[in-house]
Amino acid sequence: MNLLADEGVDKQIVVRLREEGYSVSYVDPRKILDPQRLMPKKYYKIELGNNAEIHVYFETLNGLIINFVVKLVLMQHGGYTEIIRFDSAHGCPHKDIIDDSTVIRKVWFEFIDNNDGLNLAVKDLKDNFEMYIERYLKWQKK
Repeated sequence: MNLLADEGVDKQIVVRLREEGYSVSYVDPRKILDPQRLMPKKYYKIELGNNAEIHVYFETLNGLIINFVVKLVLMQHGGYTEIIRFDSAHGCPHKDIIDDSTVIRKVWFEFIDNNDGLNLAVKDLKDNFEMYIERYLKWQKK
């Protein structure tokens, strides 16, 4: 199977795919753009109650999610505090666990694509937001 990748793809993923027998070719994404299939950037919020929201942002190209950020935020002290962030930066979907505006741990999802990463992020935050907020508030009391 031949896979196309742009220069921004993590090189370790390309090496691993080639080791598994895939043919990987690099392409310039500007050369494969189909203006009729482009979708603008999308942003929406999911209100969870108890001053918590999920903020979802993503971009697509030719029907594929090329970039996403999903955040669990807590409204406190007149502004938003980020608790957990899933995103597709660094060429791989991952989750950032945040304490006091600092990422204290990253959880990498190396073998899922951005579409699955986006869906995983929204589901995880919907299912576990109360636990994430409780843990964050305990950390703040220390």
